[in-house]
Amino acid sequence: MKNKGRWVILDGLHRLMKLYIQGNKIINVRIIPRGKIPEIVE
Repeated sequence: MKNKGRWVILDGLHRLMKLYIQGNKIINVRIIPRGKIPEIVE
């Protein structure tokens, strides 16, 4: 999600780093609107 104009990784940093180390230039992500965060936490 975006926070104060910057993208923030909410989950899966280890998966992102694995893809980065493997040299992937394009990574599929899900963009979660800030208003949906309470639904995820439950």
